[in-house]
Amino acid sequence: MTHQLKILIVDDKPENLFALEQILGDLDVTVIKATSGNEALIASLNHEFALAILDVQMPAMDGYELAELLRSQERTRNLPVIFLSAVYHEECYVSRGYKAGAVDFIVKPYHPNILLGKASVFLELARQRMVTEGMAEALQSANDVLESRVRERTASLERTNQALRTSEEELRALSARILTAQEEERKRIAAELHDSLGSSLSAVKFTLEYLRESVSDKAVQDSLTRLVQMVRQTIDEVRRIMVNLRPPVLDTQGVIAAIDWFQDRFGPVYSGLTMHKEIAVREDVIPAQLKIVIFRVIQEAVHNAAKHNTAARVSIVLKETDGRLDLSIRDDGIGFDVDAVLNQASSNTGLGLTTMRERVALSGGLFALASARGQGTEISASWALSV
Repeated sequence: MTHQLKILIVDDKPENLFALEQILGDLDVTVIKATSGNEALIASLNHEFALAILDVQMPAMDGYELAELLRSQERTRNLPVIFLSAVYHEECYVSRGYKAGAVDFIVKPYHPNILLGKASVFLELARQRMVTEGMAEALQSANDVLESRVRERTASLERTNQALRTSEEELRALSARILTAQEEERKRIAAELHDSLGSSLSAVKFTLEYLRESVSDKAVQDSLTRLVQMVRQTIDEVRRIMVNLRPPVLDTQGVIAAIDWFQDRFGPVYSGLTMHKEIAVREDVIPAQLKIVIFRVIQEAVHNAAKHNTAARVSIVLKETDGRLDLSIRDDGIGFDVDAVLNQASSNTGLGLTTMRERVALSGGLFALASARGQGTEISASWALSV
């Protein structure tokens, strides 16, 4: 549901308020009137305004003072303000108006179409901002849904583990299906973010850029530029969540390219950690079902090294040796007591290590973990390659 936008108009003369209200009548907005600065401040507490039009010369509190007070409040800090004045039109007064937070200064008498044109631009800005905020809320909602689904599946797995303790083979098969379902869910939601939300945000960005090129007013252009930047940041956030859910390069180019992508992306995220890799195996040698396992183990291991192990360097080795595919991730962090951490499955580190171990085991591999306080950590996995 779209809410009707509101404009605040302030003038100590009722006849001026009436005339201004008539001019703005052509716009699809609600006009809130105030005859003093104090009355305007009270109105700003009770309404969300898209624009304020203030008369400069008023008793008790002039337009400059009112604009400065509005700008000092968090709720109205970014409220666009247009000044109207029949007296203070010299450059020094106009400059003072801009310093007080105005985005425009119109000298009386003026043609109604001039005011309508400027007001329309700021109203469109407010509408686009509402659309962008709605997109951001939708993005957060999609992310919350994903997290909820993952929690539900994890809880379901834990309940099933309890019920099927006597059937290890059945439990392993169920675990494999759940891990596969999680990956498919990540892939599906990533595609939805790209196809639906990403396209909508791009359309909003193009509309704002077109508006920016269509107006000549510097203040309006600056406001549009800030809004375009906000949309771009939202698009970047969508892309970040999408690639975190399921990096497209993993499906299009393979796990070796995905490791290269992860290394390139890793630096800006964890600036204090250097990552080195050694790849000594061809992509076509690696079985398709192992590629996502290898990538997730590397992703989780490096994340643990950066976040929990305070490492400065991490080395990744993936190679083919005597008919086996061997993976090793070693870091120079503070290390930890392996048994103690694995027994604390509720902790982030313990849960991550357990998930890695299960992934490797369910894919038919061998998993090993070595760590000691002050000696770093090494995570190893090995799979037999079919001849």
